[in-house]
Amino acid sequence: MVKRTKVSIKLKTCKCGEKYRQYNSLQNKCPSCQIKEFYSKSKPNKLKINKPKKKHVKSDNKKNKDLAWKWFSKYIRLRDCLQTTKSKDMGVCYTCGKIIQFKGSQAGHGISGRGNALLLDEDIVKIQCEQCNIYKSGNYEVFVSKLIAQHGEQWYQDKLALKHITMDRDWKFEIEKYKDKYFELLYGKPKKLPF
Repeated sequence: MVKRTKVSIKLKTCKCGEKYRQYNSLQNKCPSCQIKEFYSKSKPNKLKINKPKKKHVKSDNKKNKDLAWKWFSKYIRLRDCLQTTKSKDMGVCYTCGKIIQFKGSQAGHGISGRGNALLLDEDIVKIQCEQCNIYKSGNYEVFVSKLIAQHGEQWYQDKLALKHITMDRDWKFEIEKYKDKYFELLYGKPKKLPF
């Protein structure tokens, strides 16, 4: 058995006069001097004043466009739920065939982009699950092949040509149009309801 002998550690003296143990060769000050040096090099601690963040103000046109999309999306999802399962609460994803709840469903475009000409096109927007629409970026391989099988290649090419066209729309009219269509599917009558 090997006997261990105690090694005495020599204490070093800092510039401030305090004695300290040197644990590595880079340590040339006592811990309190190291802390003081660290804080003196860092930025001075100023009182932080919470300034109100500038809110991005949407234009009325953008607000109306977003609202039109909201009602259009609701209409498309309800339409496809009724077509696929005959239920207002459940639908079938157009691309993967998974049964999804209305609340968890999304309205996905068969052609990428959200230009004004295609944003509210009822022919190319179908109900999709979140997996296909978000994580598979629309699952276009399946989506496009189904659209072409339904409508034909020429129809799809004509729709594809509209992708980069922008047009002025009366978004307030679109809001009312799809709100009425949604409530007509939901209740059997247009939106002339007290809410």
